Amino acid sequence: YDEGLIRFEDARFGLAARSTRGEAGLLQIERSGLLTLEDVSYTTCPPGKDDWLLLGDRIRLDTAEGVGTARDVKLEFQGVPILYAPWLSFPISPARKSGFLIPDIGSSGRNGTDVSVPYYWNISPNYDATITPRLLTRRGMQLNTELRMLTGSSDGTAELEYLPGDDETGEDRVYLRLQDRTIIAERWRALLDVRSVS
Repeated sequence: YDEGLIRFEDARFGLAARSTRGEAGLLQIERSGLLTLEDVSYTTCPPGKDDWLLLGDRIRLDTAEGVGTARDVKLEFQGVPILYAPWLSFPISPARKSGFLIPDIGSSGRNGTDVSVPYYWNISPNYDATITPRLLTRRGMQLNTELRMLTGSSDGTAELEYLPGDDETGEDRVYLRLQDRTIIAERWRALLDVRSVS
C-alpha cells in the first residue's frame, strides 16, 4: 500500500447485476480515479463454461474522464482467437464517444463472406451517425449509413445502403428509409415513414 495507491495481485472481480466476471494479474487503483488492470480475462459465461473470453495485456479505466483504453486485446471463442486489436478506446460512462464498433463477421451462400466494420460518429449531443463499410465477397463493397436526430419535439432517422455494381446482377442496389416522429401539440403527432428499395 502506497499513499493514494491500492494494489491487488491475482485479483478476481465480478458484477452480479450483469453476470460478468474476470481475473487480473494486477489490479491497481489510484486516488485520482485511474484503475489499471494487467493480464486481464473477462467473460459473461457462467463459471466453468468459458465459451468466450476477452483477454487484454493492459486495461486503463479513467473514471474522471469516463474513458477506458486497452492494449493487445484478443477475443477468444472456445479457446480459438477470432479478433485482435493492438489498441482500443471506449467509454465507461453514459457519454457517447466517436470510434470503431465491434466488427460483424458472417457467411452465407447468397452473399459469401460478410464483413462489416461500423464507425460511430458523435456529431453533437442531439445528432449522431453510424457509417459502416461492408464487404460481401460474392456481391462487392457496400456502404451503410444511419443518421439520427433528436430535438425537444421530434426524433428522426435516415438510413442509406448503397452497393454499386452488384457482382451477381451488375446493378446498383440502393435502400433508403426516412423516419420522423414530431409532436405538434399536446395530442397531435406527425409520423413519417418512407422507404425506397431499388
